[in-house]
Amino acid sequence: MTAKYISATIPFTVIVVYLVQRYYLRTSRQLRILDIEAKAPLYSHFLETLNGLATIRAFGWEKDFKARTHMLLDASQKPYYLLACIQRWLTFVLDCLSGTLGLLIVVLAVTLKGKGSMSPGETGVALINIISFNEALARLIIYWTMLETSIGAVSRIKTFAETTISEVRPTVGPDPITAWPQRGSIEMKNVAASYE
Repeated sequence: MTAKYISATIPFTVIVVYLVQRYYLRTSRQLRILDIEAKAPLYSHFLETLNGLATIRAFGWEKDFKARTHMLLDASQKPYYLLACIQRWLTFVLDCLSGTLGLLIVVLAVTLKGKGSMSPGETGVALINIISFNEALARLIIYWTMLETSIGAVSRIKTFAETTISEVRPTVGPDPITAWPQRGSIEMKNVAASYE
């Protein structure tokens, strides 16, 4: 008996889930792009530091580079923190949705109890189904968003590969002329060098 009442809420539930997923997907995608962009300077700084480690030590710039690393690390964590916040928001909204559905089942079970339409066992099964529905829904939305984000990353890589000019010389100039010297030499006369 209560199944018909619960099934009447399905269109509203689908609309709410669609709106939540749409908002979450857009926001999550933008935050992941910001996360990637915020980490790029940190990775560049790591590479530059590793390549110039001898120079940094020679000039005593360790403190400056350490401070810059901490600043870039802090900046790179902000989008990740916001992404974690929006995932908590998604969990909260879906928990509220399943809580509302659970409340609806309990209200129906209490109001229709006198008519003998719903046993306590059926009510328990319905509540367990709502909890598992909430978990499955949260996983579905998160995985859907991860798929969308991954597809966006693949799209960016494809665009980069198609539009970026290769650093390998695609065309080499004409062959050297036949009169090009076959041998060469360097002569050093009256050269003095010293090192203290």
